Amino acid sequence: MKSGWKEYKGKRYFFSDYSGFGMDFQSLKTEVNAVDELIMQEPEDSVINLIDFRNTVGSVEAVDLFKQNASRTRKYIRKNAILGISGLRKILLDAVTRLTGQVAQTFEDEEKAKDWLVS
Repeated sequence: MKSGWKEYKGKRYFFSDYSGFGMDFQSLKTEVNAVDELIMQEPEDSVINLIDFRNTVGSVEAVDLFKQNASRTRKYIRKNAILGISGLRKILLDAVTRLTGQVAQTFEDEEKAKDWLVS
């Protein structure tokens, strides 16, 4: 598993590392399900989450997977900072966040994303 808990400026955050999966949907699905299990062990509305989608290709299956993921983890997540989303993928992300009600902000720079998360 690539994802896990990290610390930044004295604050604990979860790093959902979905980067580098390319078109490997099965490995991505395995990672997402493992992340969900860890996040759902936390108190409700407590998790600040940095999600990295860099070098992972979006597909219809991936969008469905993340809709399910967001529905399962919604009550545990306070906010999401997201890396690696632009263009059409940002439109898809906006649709998923509207449907699930999760707070999410996209970033190009990882440090800015972490600053936003811990603020």
